[in-house]
Amino acid sequence: MGLVLGLVLLLRDGDAPQSRSETEARKLAAHLAPAAEHWGTDFVGAGEADDSGEASFGEDCVAIPKSDRVGTLASVIRWAERKKPPALGTQSEARVYENAATAEAYIEDIEDGIHRCPTQQIDKARLQGVRETAPLKLSGFDDVVAEQGRWVLGEEGEKLNRVYVALTGRKNEIVLSTFVDGPPGTEKELHQIAAKTLQGMQTRLAEQ
Repeated sequence: MGLVLGLVLLLRDGDAPQSRSETEARKLAAHLAPAAEHWGTDFVGAGEADDSGEASFGEDCVAIPKSDRVGTLASVIRWAERKKPPALGTQSEARVYENAATAEAYIEDIEDGIHRCPTQQIDKARLQGVRETAPLKLSGFDDVVAEQGRWVLGEEGEKLNRVYVALTGRKNEIVLSTFVDGPPGTEKELHQIAAKTLQGMQTRLAEQ
């Protein structure tokens, strides 16, 4: 009885809400989000944003923008690009939540969008062939979700023919993600770059 009670208390303590302030959480997210050089020596920075909110997909698979869910302490998004052939674009995000349960719910919403919506509309942009794939081997995460698909319309509604890979990993109350897009035929390279950069984010987290 005492052993069982002790185990329950240990598990509860391990999943207890963190005592980070929003300032501390933002500092951590900024540290985890990769700089351009973390993607590779040929990449250059292309912008950064804080607390940009979330998006869920309605029954019609059109993205619905919304504020960050309750329990979100901070998020940092960074963009980078490689202009040498084949030209690649990247996005990374580090999210810090109050507890692991909130982070896990965020992961579940990502999976729901992938499974329900093989075609997704995000403002004027459109993705097709959206599917969950088996991720490359990554260590140190509690959950990993791998997504792949095609851009057929860009942010201004222009026609595109690009493929993308998105990887999202959760460790306790932290969610880390990488996104890479490029021309058809680069899928293997996209997976490798996304996985390498995401593993680097996890390494920086483990060193905290």
